[in-house]
Amino acid sequence: MRGTLSRMLWLEGFEVILAATGSRALELLGTAFFDLVLLDVHMPDVDGFTVLSKIRERPESFTLPVIMLTGADDRDSVLRSKQLGISDYLVKPYRVTDLLSRIDRCLDNAPKLLSCA
Repeated sequence: MRGTLSRMLWLEGFEVILAATGSRALELLGTAFFDLVLLDVHMPDVDGFTVLSKIRERPESFTLPVIMLTGADDRDSVLRSKQLGISDYLVKPYRVTDLLSRIDRCLDNAPKLLSCA
């Protein structure tokens, strides 16, 4: 899924860096600047809630746009994400146009460097 999403975003002109696990996403976020992060609630080793929480703890990434792109459509997951400071929440399966619209809204004409975890 990450590979397909990455290729689709690349074709739209985005530079994409992939992280296969939550811990890898946190590692990348500590060493590079990103304009936006796409997270899933369900990731190996460190879940999306924890990654989002860690992002919001860092002063340099407190306002970093984060979109939760996940199959978790239950009310608790949505509420928890909002409490942790998610920028947007999109449930799989999703339409590509919906994702691109949400990305554009979050970036608001900023450069296009994304992290997909």
